[in-house]
Amino acid sequence: MPDTNPLQGRELEPIEISDAATLERIFRLRVEAWQTVGIAPELFPNGSWQDEYEDEARHWAVFDGERLLAAARLTFHSHLAEVPNAGVFLDLNFDAAPPLASISRLVVHPAARGLGLSCKFDRVRLQTARDAGCRTILAFTSSDTRLRSLVRQGFMVLSSQKFYNEYTETLGTPLALTLPSGAHIVTPKIKGEDS
Repeated sequence: MPDTNPLQGRELEPIEISDAATLERIFRLRVEAWQTVGIAPELFPNGSWQDEYEDEARHWAVFDGERLLAAARLTFHSHLAEVPNAGVFLDLNFDAAPPLASISRLVVHPAARGLGLSCKFDRVRLQTARDAGCRTILAFTSSDTRLRSLVRQGFMVLSSQKFYNEYTETLGTPLALTLPSGAHIVTPKIKGEDS
């Protein structure tokens, strides 16, 4: 008999959050989730991780009752030099049409992986970026599964070369989705993509 996730079939939808207590929980979830994919725990001596973008970012989370299962964020920028992992995008001489958005810090608790939460976060973040008038949406991922999901959603891989992620000391791939003015984002539902 196949193993089934006890969370399967539950209504698990991203909700936007901004309160400090939930953000602190998200910063701890990042470390917990990243450690399961081989990112060194010594990078996070206090068991929490945040960066300079948190206060300006929009954050979403998925809960099962009070239990935090997953989180993701979206940031807005006027210039490429302002985005997370800016050095990578600048080194590529990528001509990003502003205003810019960056989707980042997607984390899913191991118990909630395989439920399609990453795609739910993508739908809400891409639509929010579009509604804000963004012309270019950037992403940077160290996961091959995540890379395939983003490409299926229309993101373009900007380089076949892997780049160093200064935050997690991993190698990753930069991607971009360019939106024509007045474009409507359609993000396909892709079952089981949560990396």
